Amino acid sequence: MKSVIAGFLLAFSASIAMAGEAPQPETDQYQQQLSQLFEWSRQSQSGHDDQPAQNTAEQPVSVADLKAAVQTYKADPSADISLGAMLLVYYAADIATGEQQEYATQHVDEIYNLALEHHVDNPKLFGMLLGISRSSEGSGFLEKVFAKVDNKQMKAQIADLIVDQAVSILYSDKLSQQERAAHKARGERYARLYIDELSDAVPNMEISGKNIPLNLWRVKGALFDLQHLGLGQKLPNLQALDLEGKEDGTDNYAGKVMLIDFWTTWCGPCKASLPHIAKMTEELKGKPFQMISVACDQEVEPVIEFREEEQPMPWVNWHLPALTEEGERVGTTAYPTYFVVDAKGVIRMKTHSFDEAEPLVRELATEATKN
Repeated sequence: MKSVIAGFLLAFSASIAMAGEAPQPETDQYQQQLSQLFEWSRQSQSGHDDQPAQNTAEQPVSVADLKAAVQTYKADPSADISLGAMLLVYYAADIATGEQQEYATQHVDEIYNLALEHHVDNPKLFGMLLGISRSSEGSGFLEKVFAKVDNKQMKAQIADLIVDQAVSILYSDKLSQQERAAHKARGERYARLYIDELSDAVPNMEISGKNIPLNLWRVKGALFDLQHLGLGQKLPNLQALDLEGKEDGTDNYAGKVMLIDFWTTWCGPCKASLPHIAKMTEELKGKPFQMISVACDQEVEPVIEFREEEQPMPWVNWHLPALTEEGERVGTTAYPTYFVVDAKGVIRMKTHSFDEAEPLVRELATEATKN
């Protein structure tokens, strides 16, 4: 498994919120242990690209704690407390280290099977499903839950997760052509199911006084990503307004290598990367390269203020607010997200790490200069 701490924290919060009830004392024990484990793991993350740091603090969950949790869910797998125990062990398999991780990993498949058999309609399971969707693991499990669950709204939410997972997996350049085609087809299938058959079960959201079908917009954006923004595909003409309100599009920079950065002023890693982007952009002056920062804040004023008072950004800057139909159309749901596009307009990399994108940008810019 690959650890994505923010996703797991979101998953944990979602599992509690969707339960809609005050936890029982025993269940609360597992929630408390999970909170401690997440906090310990978050302290292991640092750097502008979330590079792991050495955490010398003792892990808050011991092997004995995990063994006790396993005994709990094996004693009565259908009990509500058992799902809490399963979640503790499941997340420990990813977040913990050493003996704790080794022990927990041995029980992941068992947890999948027991959760599918006994807790498929439990709203608290959604946290685990959300965690699974943030990695490349357990895709088959998500589809099994989708097939078994009866509640149409939960079915829609799981379809949404499957689509999101397919998009995330396709960021990888390690996939074979066959694997890439399979994940793409899977994502498109569930996106169509959501749009055509399930979206009416998901209520609209009230945002800034507007009643909007946000989840539907996001799934449509993910479908657009799957169909048009894959690695190796020609970048379509992405369009937005610049910070002065003028229309612009990527077609205006044809023939140049592009780094497109989707970011927000409230995103710490986004802001931390900007000085490094500024340094690279300065060093690539005179080469066929174009930096495009796409601010996804709801309002443009904080972006202008940030650029003027905190970090000069002397390159192309657009405003494409999230939570709008236009903003969600690109399919970006995590910040920062970087697209690396070569001089022929082909998408060569999609990543959340500037450290990963920078070497390729420099290589492509040098290559384009020679050609």
